[in-house]
Amino acid sequence: MKKFFAILALIAMSIMVVIGCGSGAEKKDGGKKFGTEIGYKINGDKIIFVFNPADYPAGFDETEMVTLAGEMNGWDAGAKDWQLVKKDDGMWYFETTKDKIPAGTKFKFVVNTVDWQQPTPEKMPKDHLTDDGYGGFNLLCLY
Repeated sequence: MKKFFAILALIAMSIMVVIGCGSGAEKKDGGKKFGTEIGYKINGDKIIFVFNPADYPAGFDETEMVTLAGEMNGWDAGAKDWQLVKKDDGMWYFETTKDKIPAGTKFKFVVNTVDWQQPTPEKMPKDHLTDDGYGGFNLLCLY
């Protein structure tokens, strides 16, 4: 009987891990803080992209505009439909649905249409990075 309950507990824990957050990098919103360095959070069928200037190395002038550029929009650094909005907390946000950003989509944030941003790689979960072919990396949207 003890063996039965031990196996049952193991199965239950495995299910919780699978249903939970997978890598733990993106957490459901639910009022909990998430790691902004991955650049997005999942909330149901929505993806909320978040550009937190604190996660990025300094080196750009006053931020007037932040655009989401990636495979979903042909890497268009000035795409008006993919511009983020600055909120009172100093971060920039853009919300869309999963059907517009398939899992595994590569992206970057672009400041003022010219500064392609990359967070410090040491802060990033390795499964959210991929080589960009130019000596840097792209972020990956995983869910």
